[in-house]
Amino acid sequence: MAETKTETPQTLAEYRKNREEALKKNWLVVTGLTWLKTGVNTLGSDPKSDVDLPVTVPANFAKITFVQKKAILIFDAVRFGKDVVTINGKVAKAGIKYDMVPDIQPNKTLVAIGTVEFHLIDRPNGFGVRVKDTNADTLKNFKGLNWYPEQKNMVVEGQWKDIKPAKTLRIPDILGNSNEEKISGSVIAKIDGQDVELFPTRDKDDLFFVFKDATAGKETYGTGRFLNAKVEKDGKVTLDFNRAYNPPCAYIKFATCPLPPAENKLKIAIAAGEKTPPGHH
Repeated sequence: MAETKTETPQTLAEYRKNREEALKKNWLVVTGLTWLKTGVNTLGSDPKSDVDLPVTVPANFAKITFVQKKAILIFDAVRFGKDVVTINGKVAKAGIKYDMVPDIQPNKTLVAIGTVEFHLIDRPNGFGVRVKDTNADTLKNFKGLNWYPEQKNMVVEGQWKDIKPAKTLRIPDILGNSNEEKISGSVIAKIDGQDVELFPTRDKDDLFFVFKDATAGKETYGTGRFLNAKVEKDGKVTLDFNRAYNPPCAYIKFATCPLPPAENKLKIAIAAGEKTPPGHH
């Protein structure tokens, strides 16, 4: 379960500003996600296409042949008006077979034409094409993020606790899959006077939590929220719930968000961090 890590800005205001900018850049521009079928998949603005693309793309744009986890892309058209198709920044050619590298690899294939771009995603339930458009309605209609005022008591000092042997955590996702993650430890903390144990995935010293608390479905997003933290000296972990944030599924319907494991469903209320987006429940 990968989640982009960034260095924590010095101030809460900077963090929240950066969070909003990242959401605009990475998620509010997502306009589609189509899972590939075995065989030939057509792409274009023609509504009959298997992968429906925005109207600024040719009606019959390209084909992806998908067999045994391998996707081969061929363009029917490489120009539309003044827009030229590029693959990872290089001008594409019609009739040439291009191997599509999925997003879980560092050199993923990125196809762009005008304001539209798409890439291949690899998930437990299959391979899909995720489409982005910088002219998306979700971006144009975005009204900003909804935060609680800063809560000083929700900056909690926790302690890392090794788990040996590693614990297998079952983490569901929004698509109905159940993914198993090996968890090397947990964080023990006292929140609002109550002892709590939270289980994160870990990448070196970076921790990523998917959690749900008693505010979910009321003041905060119903399926839960995310939180990043770091393991510091002597195993100290600062949990700043003022920086808790919503999954992309709170804003778009084309994301594959993890859901909180049973172990991270808390009975206490954490009235801090990002609230339910306006118009959502």
